[in-house]
Amino acid sequence: LLVQESPSQVPAGRLPRHKDIVLLRDLIDTVRPGEEIDVTGIYTNTFDMGLNVQNGFPVFSTVIEANSISKQGDSYSSFTLTDEDKATIRQLAKDPNIAQRVFQSIAPSIYGHEQVK
Repeated sequence: LLVQESPSQVPAGRLPRHKDIVLLRDLIDTVRPGEEIDVTGIYTNTFDMGLNVQNGFPVFSTVIEANSISKQGDSYSSFTLTDEDKATIRQLAKDPNIAQRVFQSIAPSIYGHEQVK
């Protein structure tokens, strides 16, 4: 993921700065281009052999390994379950065919492959 400063917050005549963010596991595909986000992570460096050969001296590129991403102004981030929602979840949990319903809801455009899903 490549994030950059919001162009509206950058002074006139200056280009927005950008930084690479590494997303793993459940953070993959959580944000879309154009969304404003807050990232919490570990700022690390990586040795880039290609830049080392090109420049003739050791070059370390920096990345952020994301631990958490929250969207600014996301109405779902503060979403809480109502009593009706909880009752519906409990009712679905008692359904003997719930596994099949879940399989059908995951990637519905892909037919079959229940074992993979």
